[in-house]
Amino acid sequence: MERTKSLGGAMDKAFHWMSSVSRNKTLRRVLFLLTLLSFLCPSTRVYSQAHVRDLTQANLQDMKKILDGLSEFRQLALSDYKKALSQYGSERTIQQFKLFDHYVWPATDPIMSWSNYFTLSPCALGSINNKSQVVGFYHPWSDVFLIMDWKIQNDRAMIDDVEILVGDWIRNKGGSSAFDQRPAWQRKDLFAPAALGIAMAESAKAFEKAFLVKGSAGFRNMLPGLNNKIVLQEKNYPLAAGVLLSHLMKIEIFRNPAPDEDPLFNSLRIETVKVLEMAANKKWQALFSSASETLPVMKELLPMMGPESFQALEVVDFYLGDDENGSLLFLAPIFNANYSLSFAFKGSGKTFRIKRIDFINYSGFYEEFNRRATHNPNKNIK
Repeated sequence: MERTKSLGGAMDKAFHWMSSVSRNKTLRRVLFLLTLLSFLCPSTRVYSQAHVRDLTQANLQDMKKILDGLSEFRQLALSDYKKALSQYGSERTIQQFKLFDHYVWPATDPIMSWSNYFTLSPCALGSINNKSQVVGFYHPWSDVFLIMDWKIQNDRAMIDDVEILVGDWIRNKGGSSAFDQRPAWQRKDLFAPAALGIAMAESAKAFEKAFLVKGSAGFRNMLPGLNNKIVLQEKNYPLAAGVLLSHLMKIEIFRNPAPDEDPLFNSLRIETVKVLEMAANKKWQALFSSASETLPVMKELLPMMGPESFQALEVVDFYLGDDENGSLLFLAPIFNANYSLSFAFKGSGKTFRIKRIDFINYSGFYEEFNRRATHNPNKNIK
């Protein structure tokens, strides 16, 4: 758990709320799981207060089992999704994953690809009805949703159905508009880290609007087109495959130097290692002396992260720029899908240096988006 003001404060508030609401053990367990899952699901703290208090005792028991299963499924899928499916997947779900392996991961190892997907994907929670819970794992770098319909079967949580969708399908409420091949965060005319956080919040909120539907059974009845196999296989899956493969290729490009690559790549790798070593060794004064464009709030926040946090970061995306516009690198933690960091560099050759560091807290963007939507529903967050 990262030691930051926002995360620590959220935990304190959540536990205070839990202790004051009820002494019911099942309710407290559900709220505790939602608090822990807030590091995986940006919307769970808001979800817990808005929906959990209205659930019946039977619903709470079912939700507890589903949240336990959801957490364990993800942990298993990080190393081998087939093992996770063997414990939590229905026959229909297992067959769907075989379909995904054929259409979505035709050029990569599915075990490695799904591991990357679950490592980097926060989740959003939809409706809980009739012993079921809709869950979406959202991969923001590729703008792709993996939607699951969790159900209680024989007194245990199972994934009854699953689908993979490009983000536009959710945001356009069924894909009526043309799909854009660029991930949502890359379409915004904003500083890229801010664009990423805003796109994450918008997509999580769109998922909630689509799937927080009372009385519905199964996610395929909540959005148009989810029973249309032709559209899914001929349009949706190829688009998802393209953006997911592009993301994996960028990771490989950064990890594996090529003889004919741009010299800036080597500078980017060297300086990234230097920044991570300085952060892990708490040399913040020297680091911020170079990264002088870092915002004051970030200079307060970043040193609160433990040294181990910077040892568990992996490069997930990058932009290679020129001397004037600079280069940008994104890193994400291995065990926490709720935030990422960005490093902005400028210069070339011996002058190539870190200039700015940003912490991108998805929960923070989600809650700000939710707050602004409540106070001014007709205005987008910027």
